[in-house]
Amino acid sequence: MACHARICTPSAQLGLPELQLGVLPGFGGTQRLPRLVGLCKSLEMMLTSKPVKGEEACGLGLVNAVVSPNELVATARRWALDILEHRKPWIASLYKTDKLEPLGEAREIFKFARAQTKKQAPNLTHPLVCIDVVEEVVVSGPIAGLWKELEAFEGLLKSDTCKSLVHIFFAQRGTSKV
Repeated sequence: MACHARICTPSAQLGLPELQLGVLPGFGGTQRLPRLVGLCKSLEMMLTSKPVKGEEACGLGLVNAVVSPNELVATARRWALDILEHRKPWIASLYKTDKLEPLGEAREIFKFARAQTKKQAPNLTHPLVCIDVVEEVVVSGPIAGLWKELEAFEGLLKSDTCKSLVHIFFAQRGTSKV
């Protein structure tokens, strides 16, 4: 998401599954996804950890183009050269604001997301932390949001929930090999 353009194939699956491991998306994922697809869809993608396919991702604005696997590298090269030569816009996703809802509407979205999360996962805190970090993108801007994301990620990484979910993740993969 940090790239100036994103290109994928129709069968590509794009998502942020980190909450399944008890942490939140890092490297600016909580800050960039809302700016690319809007708050509602970004919260849905993060909180459910469900990926979207290439065509849907393009419709949402997560990717700029969908091409066949045979054309992927050539198209990516052409797109990069077009950006470099100013034939396509040089867009920093961290500073896009066209998909962000106004503050009042955003607060209602966060309020609803918190209520749903508390209802569906009353004993888990990491989804609520994720919502708090995403809220920072609207309230305080991208730099403050990145710092909050980093602090929250470090805290969650040391949590018992994260350790347990990572253990379950590897245990499930280990049993599939038996």
